[in-house]
Amino acid sequence: MPGLGFKLVDRSREEIVPIVERAMAGGCPLEVGFYFTDLAARQYLLTVLPRSGLRVNAHLDHRRLSLLGIQSKEAELREQLELAAAIGASFVLTHLGNFPMASRPASRGRLWERLALDLDFAESIAADYGLGLHIENTFHALPFYRELCASLLGQRGRALHLCFDLGHAKVWSEESLAEWLAFLASQAEIGARLHFHLHANQGLADEHLSFVTTTRLGLTGVDDFTQGLDWFQALDLLDRRFPESSKVFEVPPAEAIENYELVVANLESLRAQREGP
Repeated sequence: MPGLGFKLVDRSREEIVPIVERAMAGGCPLEVGFYFTDLAARQYLLTVLPRSGLRVNAHLDHRRLSLLGIQSKEAELREQLELAAAIGASFVLTHLGNFPMASRPASRGRLWERLALDLDFAESIAADYGLGLHIENTFHALPFYRELCASLLGQRGRALHLCFDLGHAKVWSEESLAEWLAFLASQAEIGARLHFHLHANQGLADEHLSFVTTTRLGLTGVDDFTQGLDWFQALDLLDRRFPESSKVFEVPPAEAIENYELVVANLESLRAQREGP
């Protein structure tokens, strides 16, 4: 399934080599998180990825380079953008901030204005390296992102490119998967490019569980987020709804390949059932 792939981080060469090799064998998209500075891991990625032919993107170190306040971090931003371009990435992504943002309506207008300035700055620097920029949902419910995207569209005249994190939406919002997917489709219709992070949790915290683990724990059934779909049906729906977008599994590296094989097998089974004999 060409849209499904892997996320890895630059922590250990030994940890990432099997994942990169599996991605290359299947033509899977690959996301690289620049959270660590293991030299052997980075040198491997710099050597292998530019000639891999894979769809590659990079995740900035959001702990230092989240969007809010990024104008004061130009040197650090350029360092990571240069690295992203060197591994053959087409875009980078980051978070809005490291903590939840303004809930008071009286503060929202100022927040949107500040984020628009920071976004214009970050996008202009990313463009110097031939890179786009996506923003990932984190600590807020869907109405926050609806309002944010509408404000940025009004201020800038163009849509915000998004990374939809499935696990974040489950644990930090009250809306259903169907409501989130409808919102994402509406943004795509006005020009937003979409990317996806796939992982699971028990609804209590951002655990980044693999679907191997949730299968073992009996947590892949219908819940109040998926509403009528089990989790493999939900993943199938998401993949079919946005076939052109990359969707990477953000799960523990030791389970990454087994998780990928499990999900693909389940999605292929669902599609075979729909198609019939």
